Amino acid sequence: MNNETIPYFEDEENKMREGFPIVERENVEVFVLDRAEQKLLCLGWKDFGWRSVIMGGIEGDSLIEAAKKEVREETGYLNINFVSEIGKTRSQCYAKHKNENRIANTVGLFFELANHEKEEVAQDELDKHIPEWVSIDEVMEYLTISSQKYLWGILKNELDKVN
Repeated sequence: MNNETIPYFEDEENKMREGFPIVERENVEVFVLDRAEQKLLCLGWKDFGWRSVIMGGIEGDSLIEAAKKEVREETGYLNINFVSEIGKTRSQCYAKHKNENRIANTVGLFFELANHEKEEVAQDELDKHIPEWVSIDEVMEYLTISSQKYLWGILKNELDKVN
């Protein structure tokens, strides 16, 4: 039996709303590091003011395949190498972009960028968010999602130990 404690977060700016459906999802939050540049791949959301790492649902894929698919779809990067699982979180919010309440069971995954080879990102993705490389010293201030800040804190602590 696993007695792991999974932290629970409620989005204070996007609290769940009465009268909207509640959808529970399995998600990945993907932390992609360009080690040479010491930058993390993030997304600046145009309509909602969010600043996040890459994230998305696990829809029949393995965790790693779901993460790679989200990175490719949202940023165009083709070659990332899985390093480790960072941790798990559970959170709730009103998902403005889906017009529903969400409960997210999330696994944070750490990848390193292998190279800068990219494919073109679909226009509907670019209409939602812009990929941004953020210096690792600025990531905590950049992120606006509390569960991602939590996972980044764990990863940053591990990165600091090896640097």
